[in-house]
Amino acid sequence: FDGSVSDVMGNATTAVTGSVSYVTGKVGTQAVSFGNTAGGTASNYIDLVTASPLSSFTATGWFNMQSLSATQSQYIFSGNGSALSFSVSTTGVCYFTSLGVSITTSFTISANTWYQFTVVFQSAGLCSLYINGRLIGQATGTAVTTGANMRLGAISDYTIFGGFAGFEAVLRQTAAGLHDHLEIV
Repeated sequence: FDGSVSDVMGNATTAVTGSVSYVTGKVGTQAVSFGNTAGGTASNYIDLVTASPLSSFTATGWFNMQSLSATQSQYIFSGNGSALSFSVSTTGVCYFTSLGVSITTSFTISANTWYQFTVVFQSAGLCSLYINGRLIGQATGTAVTTGANMRLGAISDYTIFGGFAGFEAVLRQTAAGLHDHLEIV
């Protein structure tokens, strides 16, 4: 990120909610740190808004989970309107899900370690998840569109409706870690 959350390719508009800080990174000079607590509600994250929905994409970048949460998964990135997410479970297992595909793996990360990830999402095609250049999972997707918004460092807002009149909660789960060199093409 090297001191800026701006999209250097000009494909998306970015907006920071809360605040971010910059720390020593894996690629270039700086990574972004959200300062969220593992297992807590995300108050710091970055939204990326593209001009049009993505039906297929490749996302790649680096992440370093500073700690694992014992109570909830942590979301590296997610997409509005599609339940799309790349996340790490409470046991450190990486997975990718969308309305049309679910890639579950047995690959486990360790806290305080940098990992390079690549997610290849093909609507109605083969979807793949790579960690450190190694294929760790694949699944065939069904035809879906991801929506035009992506979120880095938290899951996109979604609402859970309870069985009681007037009860709803907006979940904004977090990732407590560092992110560097995110590319979505």
